[in-house]
Formats: sequence, structure tokens, C-alpha cells
Amino acid sequence: MSLLSNLAMRGGGFYNLNSSIQNRAMRATLPLLKTVVQPLAPLPTSSQPVYVADYGCSQGRNSIEPLRCVLDEFWRRKPDLDVIVLHTDLPSNDFESLFRLVYSQNPEESLVAFNGEHPRQGRAYCYVAGRSFYEQLAPDGFVTFGWSGIAFHYLSRLPDQLTTSSAPNRTTGSELEEVRQIAASDWHSLLSLRCRELKVGGRLLCTQPGRAGDDKSIYARLIESFDRHCGRLLSSEERQRLMVPQYYRTLSEAMAPFDANSEFHSDTGGRRLKLLHADVQEIRNCFAEQLESNGDRDEFAAAVANFWRSLTQSQLDYALSSNEESEAISENIFSCVIADLKADPTIFLAAMPLLRVAVERVA
Repeated sequence: MSLLSNLAMRGGGFYNLNSSIQNRAMRATLPLLKTVVQPLAPLPTSSQPVYVADYGCSQGRNSIEPLRCVLDEFWRRKPDLDVIVLHTDLPSNDFESLFRLVYSQNPEESLVAFNGEHPRQGRAYCYVAGRSFYEQLAPDGFVTFGWSGIAFHYLSRLPDQLTTSSAPNRTTGSELEEVRQIAASDWHSLLSLRCRELKVGGRLLCTQPGRAGDDKSIYARLIESFDRHCGRLLSSEERQRLMVPQYYRTLSEAMAPFDANSEFHSDTGGRRLKLLHADVQEIRNCFAEQLESNGDRDEFAAAVANFWRSLTQSQLDYALSSNEESEAISENIFSCVIADLKADPTIFLAAMPLLRVAVERVA
């Protein structure tokens, strides 16, 4: 079952406003990003630009700051360097909200008008590719640095029918085994495609929700609540149409394609990636801190529900597309999730395991 035609974060800037966990994950990764980007192969000595890719950019909130760090490091080394930034996401993405940030005149949030730590004469030129990252998005040997923040956990497809859950990680038995095979194949495809796009010496850093042991993360708890209420309020046909195509990989699953020398061998052309870094870091739940600070369950429940709604509303709209009561049903589902959050906030306070992988193309 293809998942790409109806997949998008909730538009109108809603995702940007309600992606605090993703933003915290991004900020926790900035020190690692700086260590990954600093030793990059020498930048061009001519007036030739370099190319940076932002895979799964969404509305930009969690891409702009990492990209600013990358550009600032480039300009530290070569102040007159021009940088071409390729933001990629599906055609259904809210690119308008992305453009408002990228081209903002406010240097605190802009990508093209920001003032970094180092003076520069070079410029950033930003473009978009409205395509899936399961396709090749740049020519061979084109990209100097790639960034992906909380995106590669989205699968390209799911089994034709899931009976146990709308969420891949909550399936069981043979369905779960098939999902795992798809997730492994997708991860291999993502590495192969990025290996083609990276120049030799180019690097990629990606983050995604991970899984460690018994999955009790905030993502898992929200899926459980959402799944339960959708099961009650949707028809069987609507239930079959509802899929939340996220798969949270373990560290061992992320490292499986790499050999004993920490190298990934692409399927064609003798291309190779070297694994530079792989870990799972616990990211403190920002909503838990909010609740601990003021004890306001209503505020906590609304914030967490909006976070989840920003990720799942488009899939729910698709499932309910033939139902005249779709808006009322959707509101009812999220009201029930809010009720769960208020009734027992403690089960939604868990941290998010963040899987972080950095690679370099070496051949």
C-alpha cells in the first residue's frame, strides 16, 4: 500500500507551531552536527557553489537552525562561498510556511538573511523539490552535506492490509514481521539514494524517533490512545484507510546494513558510505517539563494533542474523506485523546528515544 499521496504534516503553519519535541531533538543534535560538518573535505577554491540537501523539510522550523550552522561553518572557511540549499518534501507539503521562514527578513529566523558568527560575502540560494526522499533528488555526486531531522522513520509503503493497528510498531505476528522487512528495505534504499547524491567526502546526518527495549515513549503512548479511539469511532472501511506510517528503528536495525568495517556498500557503482556515528539519545519530554512547572493539565493536554494532531490529521482526513461527518468525528477523536491526557498525564511523560546516524561517502 503506497502512503505518499495523502501524507503531510497539518498545514497553515500548524506543524511549525506544534513541533516542540522535534525542535528539542534538533537542538540536542546541534553539537553533533558541528562535529560532523567541521572536518568535511576541502571546499572548492573556485567560485563554484556547494550544495546542501534538507531531506523531509516540512514547514522548516526544525531545519533552519541546523542549516544555518552548516552555512556558518562553510563561511568560516570560505567567506565568499555561495551555497545552494535544496529543501525536499512531498508535493502535499505546506511549502508556503517553509518559504516564509527561509526568506524572512527577520535575521533571527531566516536562512538567507541571517547573520552568523563569521562575516561572509557568499549567499544562500534556496530551492525545493516536491518529491519523496525514496527517489533520487539530486544528480550523482552533487551534495556536500545532507541533513534530515525527524523524517526517515516514515515508511514508503505498508502491507496491503493491517488488522491489528494503524501504526506499524503496534502490529503483531506476521504483520509486524512484514512491516520490519519493509522498514529494513526502506532504510537500505535511503542509504543507497543518499550515497548516490553525496559527493565523495560529503556527509549526511539524520535523526529519527528510535526505539529502545519496551517502547513506552510519548510517541508510543499517543499512538495507543489515538488507535483506540479511532477503532471505536471509525467504520471498518475507514479504519482500513487510516495508516500512521511511522516505524521506530532500534540502533541495531539502523546499523544492520553496515559491515564489520562500518561500511555500507551501495547496490551499484562501487559506492560506499562510512558510518561515522550512531546512537540513541533520550530526549526529555518538553511537555513533561511544562506540566511539572505549572501543573496545568488542560494546557498540557491541549499541547500534546496538538503535537499529535500536527502529525496525523492528514491521514485521518484521508480515512474520513467519504464521510459527511468527518470534521465532527475528527474533533471527537482528538477530544478523547485530550481526555486521556488529562485523566492520567503520567503515562505521557516519557522521553523520546532519538536515533542519530552520521555517514560519509568514501567511494
